[in-house]
Amino acid sequence: MTPPIHTLASDQPINLKALPVGLMKQKPLYSFALCSILGALCITSARAEAEPPKNVAAALPNNAKTISIRITLIGIILGENHQLSIDIAAGNRVTVGMFGSYRGAKLSQELLDVGSSAWSNEIGMSLDYYLTGSRLTSSWIVSPQVGLTFAKIEHQDDTNSIAGFRAQLTAGRISVMPFGLTIRSALGVTYGTLPTSVAVNGAEATLKGPGIAGWGFVAQSDVGWAF
Repeated sequence: MTPPIHTLASDQPINLKALPVGLMKQKPLYSFALCSILGALCITSARAEAEPPKNVAAALPNNAKTISIRITLIGIILGENHQLSIDIAAGNRVTVGMFGSYRGAKLSQELLDVGSSAWSNEIGMSLDYYLTGSRLTSSWIVSPQVGLTFAKIEHQDDTNSIAGFRAQLTAGRISVMPFGLTIRSALGVTYGTLPTSVAVNGAEATLKGPGIAGWGFVAQSDVGWAF
């Protein structure tokens, strides 16, 4: 038997509060599905309002900086690696850098007294990837770099030069002040092919700096200026 169909006149008041109850009594499965959908929409809407957009970290500030110049602190204090680096913006999260350094070489006092000299230099390139911020802003960073190292010794009119390759990978933190000061600290590993010493005609100089003769750990502490 077909149940009677009830119609409402246009001027008949509708009890909205009773509709959900009546619907739940007649169609409990439909009511449950409807409540679930409405609940999911409410939760999704609340999360969308509470969470910031995912691209906020990569967005560039209005006064975005494009160039940074920095020097090493630990190397200068230890007298082993006087390095100057220049980093240039290459994307929202990336800078590409060039660096040069005087790494030092140790001679005995006896050799110094007779006028012998030795030095070691390095030139190379680096890349900084900003993990939690846009480039040249305060962020955690990962930085690979490669370089060519050179060493030379001069003793009694004789000269000997050697060269090697060095690769390095560091991870750390860079802090960029609103007025431009940058402070950078990082730890990592390095590998180099330059020998531990260079010699000529019985004179020998011990080479300094990271990445000498194989694997090693490296600690960075740089200070600079971004603009």
